[in-house]
Amino acid sequence: MSDRPKDYVAVSTVGTFKMTYMIPVAEVQKMVGEGSVFDKEYLDSLCEATVASIRREEVKDAGQRFLGELVQDVNVISTERAIQRIREENAMGDMTDEQIIKFINNWKEETTWNAKEQASKKDVVL
Repeated sequence: MSDRPKDYVAVSTVGTFKMTYMIPVAEVQKMVGEGSVFDKEYLDSLCEATVASIRREEVKDAGQRFLGELVQDVNVISTERAIQRIREENAMGDMTDEQIIKFINNWKEETTWNAKEQASKKDVVL
C-alpha cells in the first residue's frame, strides 16, 4: 500500500440528460420540399432532416430532464492531485491553490435531491 497522502475521495461520473427538440413541420418542409405528411417516406425525410439539424447543433432544445449519473471511477487522492484535477477539468482562472481547496471543502449541496425533484414538479407558466 502506498504511503502517499490520502486527503480526498474523488469520484468521476457521466451524467445523462434526455433532451427534447421541436421544429414546426412547415420549417422542416422548407429544408426537404413539399409533400404529404400522410406519406411514410416523406415523414421519414422530415424526421431525418430534423435529426440532421439537431446533430449540427442548429436547433435550440425545448426541454431537458436529468436521468442520472453513472460512476466511472473512485479514487482516494492527495491534496496536490485534487488541485491538479480541478485545474485540468474546470476553468478556475486565476484561483490560488488555497481558493481551490476552499471550493473543494465546501462540498455539501444546499438543496437535497428530493427537494430538487419536488421543485421540478411545479407547473411551468408560459
